[in-house]
This record gives sequence, C-alpha cells and structure tokens, in this order.
Amino acid sequence: MKIEIKRSCIEETLLLVLFGFYVLIAHWIWFGRGIQETVMIALSVLVLLKSMRLRYMSVRMLSDLILAGILFVICTIGILQAKTRQYLVADLKAMLGAIIVSGAIIVSIKKLTTSGYDLMDFLFVFLNRFFVLNDILIVVQYFVPYFLMNRKAIESVNNRAYFDQLTGLLGINGTTRWDIWSIAILILNFYIAYKRNDERIIKYNVGFFLASMVICMMNSARAFLIAAPITVLIYLFLIRKVELTSRMKQVLAVFSVLIVGLIVYSTNSYVNGFVNDLINDKFAIYLSGDINHMVAANDDRAVATYFAVENCGTFGVGIGAVAMNSTNAQVKYLGLNSASSYIYMIGVVGYFLWTLCLARIGIHSDKGTLRKTVLYFLYLLLLSYFLPIFSAIALLPAIWFIFYIFELEQSQKGSEYK
Repeated sequence: MKIEIKRSCIEETLLLVLFGFYVLIAHWIWFGRGIQETVMIALSVLVLLKSMRLRYMSVRMLSDLILAGILFVICTIGILQAKTRQYLVADLKAMLGAIIVSGAIIVSIKKLTTSGYDLMDFLFVFLNRFFVLNDILIVVQYFVPYFLMNRKAIESVNNRAYFDQLTGLLGINGTTRWDIWSIAILILNFYIAYKRNDERIIKYNVGFFLASMVICMMNSARAFLIAAPITVLIYLFLIRKVELTSRMKQVLAVFSVLIVGLIVYSTNSYVNGFVNDLINDKFAIYLSGDINHMVAANDDRAVATYFAVENCGTFGVGIGAVAMNSTNAQVKYLGLNSASSYIYMIGVVGYFLWTLCLARIGIHSDKGTLRKTVLYFLYLLLLSYFLPIFSAIALLPAIWFIFYIFELEQSQKGSEYK
C-alpha cells in the first residue's frame, strides 16, 4: 500500500512510525528506549499543540477540568508530604508521558484519516501480518530455546523466567505488550470485518483468537484469558450490539470452539494440567472474594495491591517517593500492575480519580458519555489490576485505540447509548 506523506501530516506520520518501532522492535534491541520515549513525548506535545482549537467551554469540558483539578491537588499534596522525591522526574515521565503519547497517537490517526489516508485498513493488514509472523516465531522460541532472542539484553534485566521472553520481536519482558496489542488487533479485525461485511475476516479472527489462546499458555500471559474475552464481549454486545437471532452461525461457531476446547482439555495432558493450575491458582482465588485468602495464596498482584492499600496513607507516599517498578521486603514487584503502584503513590482516591480521568479522555464523541464513562472506568480498573497499563507508553495507546474503534463502530452503525 503506497502512502504519500502530506506536508501537513509530517509530525503525525513520524510519531506513528516511531511509536510502531518502539512497540514492535525497540524492546528486542532493548538499548536506547529512554531516548526514544523522550523524543516521542516531545513530538507528541507538538502534535497535540497543532490539534488544539479554541472553542466554547462545554459542560463536559468543565466537569473534566474539575476532576483533573481535584486529582492535581491530591497528587501535589502527596508530593509535598513525601519523605523523598528522588524518583519524581522518572515517575512523572512514565505517568504523564503515557497519557501525552496516547492522546497524540489517537490525534495522529484521526488527522491522517481525515486527510484521506485509509489508515485503519493499513493497520489491519500490517499489524495482522506482523503478529502472525511474530506468533510463529514465539512457537519456534518455545521449542528452540533463545532462538532470535537478545541474550545480552535478557542478562541485563536479570529475569530468569524464560516464558517472560517468549515474545518474538516484541522483546524483553514483552508479554504485557503482546497481551494488549493482540486484544487491540482482535477488535480491529472485528471492526474491519463488519465494515466490509466480510465473514472470511471473522473466521480468520476466530482462528487468530484461538492461536492467541495457545500462545498465552506458552508465554504465561494469562491476563489474556480474562481480558480478551471480556473485551470481545464488550465490543459485540455493548458496542456492536450483535443480535443473537441474526448471528446463529457465529453462535454455533462459538459453541463448536468450546466443544473442541473441551476435547483438547480432556485428551491433552499439558492443556489439562495448565487449565487446572490456572483454575486452582488464579480463578479459584479471585472467585473466593476473600482478600486475605488472595494474599495468603501469595498472588503477586493481590499482595502488591494489598500492600499499597495498607501503606499508602491518605494521599499516598507521593509521586517520586518510590520508583514506579520498585521492590521491597514485603512486595516482590510493586509495579507488576498499575493498581498497586498508583495506590501506593497517590492513594486509593487518587487512583480512582486517575482512572476516571483516563476513562473520560478515552471518550471521543458526545454520544452516551455517561454510560461510556462507567464502561471505560470499570474496564480500566480491571486491566490496571492485571497489567501496568497506566505508566507504559507501549500499552495505554493500545487501550485508547480500542476505545477509538468503539467510537468508529458506533458512528458506523449510527447507534448511540441510551
């Protein structure tokens, strides 16, 4: 697909190219990512400034400014009360940088689309080709240890968990990037399939989903088993609003997949052992609803979040008082998810306000804002418990990209929330 870059879209195009390289390749190279992040943040500020237009102050804008103001006060109090601000610059770069780049990525996609580029179709082709090839590489790496892996980079992070490096070209500790972007591609594929009214793409997407389920068992990206089905269900039944009576073929296909899954579970000892371990080690713990049981079971996310709640104080320990991905005697990895690190730094109220502000920013139209706010807020709470989505420049844009597709889907159908 040939794309001629217009002079008015140079900054936006460059940002998307740099971001694509950062997500898909840079973590395999590993070195120089900090410089890339700084360049992307600076370029994103330029893109956002270009997109700004003076307009009247709506009720929605006013309410969002009030929310942001309250959050700013809470964060400022926490910073002022902090015993140390040693990591302030690094933490703010991660926290604000992710938001700035995410906003600029969506603005860039909109700008290129309105300028005549068929960007969504291009992303559909490019991302699917890349991830199919990358998933094949992951399978090879599973059977051929360290095949096409950057062993020096792996040694530098001192992570001996081999499955964390089963990410193909996505690179070091890349299971979270594989997780979120695989989900984003699933939603993009559904959108393109319905846009073109092409059942072949839907069938392909079902196959992509099943293959991704296998991959997540290989690299232990188990958040995919929860986040992916929930995201697909949200898209189909709350955004696309698929009617079951008119989609009986798809319903039967889902049941067929479930039957095949049960047969594989019953006959394959590896799958059986993995699923049993998952149920015993994760689902059973969470379904108990007992926080003490979760902590006692030594679930890393539950332990980190519980530690944060118990020790955060009224306004948290303050942004910059602790490194975003720190460890201590009680917590193996505080930054394993955004919930634990944000609660610890800005408190429980600050964490909920931060999540609410991100949900509001993710809304791109004025239709059904209340219902979308609740939906996006709950969705972000779920993902932030499992993954470090709020402070990762490679992750948050993928989630806002999913929200953007939701908006495109609604405008395509001419439907709105009631």
